[in-house]
Amino acid sequence: MKVLAIFGAAMLLVGVYMIFAGLSMKRKNEIGTMILAEEEVKKCRDKKGFIAFMYWREMIVGGAIILLGVAEIANDLLENAGIVPYIGVIVGITALLWFFYSLKKARELFLQ
Repeated sequence: MKVLAIFGAAMLLVGVYMIFAGLSMKRKNEIGTMILAEEEVKKCRDKKGFIAFMYWREMIVGGAIILLGVAEIANDLLENAGIVPYIGVIVGITALLWFFYSLKKARELFLQ
């Protein structure tokens, strides 16, 4: 059984979900509970500012997670995937670290 391919497929789904969650947050003007707990949402001083700051970042990270999932699938299913898995891991981890830093900054800027 190709366990990493299954893990990669799950990552693809998470990435797609993050992209749609970012779009939904922008469209509905409501902060998604995926990136903030309900208690934190209540503490937000400027919801529109928080959404403008975070929605596109969430979509970019969703795309990076999709890339990471594709890299995992390629690594597991192809015998000679070359550097694709390594690029996927580097891009995915870098994007996640950037997203968590951005979320920390958004908390400092928009939460009481």
